[in-house]
Amino acid sequence: MNTLEISRDTDIGLFLKDSIGLEVFLPNRYKPENYSLGDNLEVFVYHDNEGRAISTTDKPIATVNDFAYLKCKESSDIGAFMDLGIDKDMFIPKRNQHSDLIEGQEYLVWIYLDELTNRLVATTKLNRLLSEDVSSIDPNQKVELLIWQTHDLGWQVIVDGSYYGMLYSNQCFVPVLLGSKMIGYVNKIREDGRLDILLQKPGYASIDEFSDKIISKLQAEGGEMSLTDKSSPEAIYTGLEMSKKAFKKAIGTLYKKRLITLNDNSISLVKLTYR
Repeated sequence: MNTLEISRDTDIGLFLKDSIGLEVFLPNRYKPENYSLGDNLEVFVYHDNEGRAISTTDKPIATVNDFAYLKCKESSDIGAFMDLGIDKDMFIPKRNQHSDLIEGQEYLVWIYLDELTNRLVATTKLNRLLSEDVSSIDPNQKVELLIWQTHDLGWQVIVDGSYYGMLYSNQCFVPVLLGSKMIGYVNKIREDGRLDILLQKPGYASIDEFSDKIISKLQAEGGEMSLTDKSSPEAIYTGLEMSKKAFKKAIGTLYKKRLITLNDNSISLVKLTYR
């Protein structure tokens, strides 16, 4: 993406220039309704099918050095063409495919600039992009996750755009969608350089967060709610989006602080702080 200045207006479109005067063409169909010479436009710059630099005000799904889930529009013997969200499709050469891509299916890809052609291309061979050197990662560290692909035990994830991680289904209590970005925490650093990830803070580090959620829920419901340590995991997740284990730890903490009372069929605030 580039912010460029409108330098010339022609019958076929605008010419935009950067700070050193280099120009790129913007076709008429992307011209704003109102503009003046000297105005700035944010555009995506790429090479068209004839190798010419061209720009568009449409925003692509991803740009260079990005991971992205893209849908395969066409697959052939030479490669596959993926929907990038603009008129120009993203090309994945056959050599860059982990396995044959199927039209209509979505795949996580890495987009990069090919040094030989100076054009954007993508690859589905992501393992070689991930580092096994996790010396800069600490246990319990907060990280950004990109949900990569399903696994028998849960989901493979890319951690901070650089590392391989696993998110286990038996430790996950919120919906997980392929291609989505989530916040997680490092639960374990394995000897093979891979990371075990949790969506909640490991151990008791998350109890304050869950305790706050329970207090907020009690306040919203007038100081009492029907969930208890005898409630089903499904009911607890539906009401509070946390596991039963986390719920029991949190209400234990709140009870010890004398903030709640535990009744047979409900939990109540000791002191009503709601309005």
